[in-house]
Amino acid sequence: MPTSILPVILCGGQGKRLAPLSTPDCPKQFMDMFRAAPNSLFQRTMERLPPGDNILAPLIIGNVQHRDLIRRAAGSISEATILLETVSRNTGPSIAIACLWAAKYARDAILAIMPSDHVVTDVGAFRKNIHAARTLAEHGYLVTFGIKPMRPDTNFGYIAPGKDLSNLVAGASEIQTFLEKPNAATAQSYLEDSRYFWNSGIFVFKPATMLDEFKLLAPAILKTATKVFEASKELGCEMVLDAAKSNSFPSISLDHALMEETKMAATIPFSSEWWDLGSINALRTFSKENLLPQYALADTTMRFLKF
Repeated sequence: MPTSILPVILCGGQGKRLAPLSTPDCPKQFMDMFRAAPNSLFQRTMERLPPGDNILAPLIIGNVQHRDLIRRAAGSISEATILLETVSRNTGPSIAIACLWAAKYARDAILAIMPSDHVVTDVGAFRKNIHAARTLAEHGYLVTFGIKPMRPDTNFGYIAPGKDLSNLVAGASEIQTFLEKPNAATAQSYLEDSRYFWNSGIFVFKPATMLDEFKLLAPAILKTATKVFEASKELGCEMVLDAAKSNSFPSISLDHALMEETKMAATIPFSSEWWDLGSINALRTFSKENLLPQYALADTTMRFLKF
């Protein structure tokens, strides 16, 4: 029987780059942006890997401020577990906590980390990519998906493939270079070099593998995460992460904390159109979905984009 997959949905972002449409009370991932249901980015993320067929109910990591928004949006999946952060410290600490939770409650599962502000046009292809990544994860790799760059964007991390892993998964390779958010000149050079991909920010791995890499490359984060997890209070399928100990976390992405240095990174080219709707510029370039008019923005002066 295939190893079960545990979707881990990250929804703790404040959506500041999409202000003023996105607000602290209702950041972008919870806004009803689409004409067709599901209407929010968070709901669409949940529906990409619904429970069943070796897919477990999701682990959702968000901000305690948005507890009600998360509960309403995740209401159709009663088995979902929600970890509520009292302070936001980026994806490095969040994923360390997710690994500790999985090591206790879903030790044998493969984690699929999914940010909640992405659009994926071909859900069937996405699921095939996840299942292919599971194979690499079972061989001890930390897997991310490579997106072919469309522009020299400085808001994304970039990866360059290394050693071929097609003997395990067609098109897969180890990652030779992993750089988070380069400057404009470097991003332009990456666009011109066909080897480079955007890092999707979607990760697939065994919790034990990731915890070993935290221990090796980011021990301070793991030490704090362990203290936070052990001090946090559980109530049914909800856990509020300890506030006092969480303040000790640095604010750092998983990319900076670990992925740029690990020798266990691997990538698979992503086989669906992918969009990160994290900013006004992203909305300006996005025209594949039928957004509600107030989100079809041409620029920060709020002129409407013509579909």
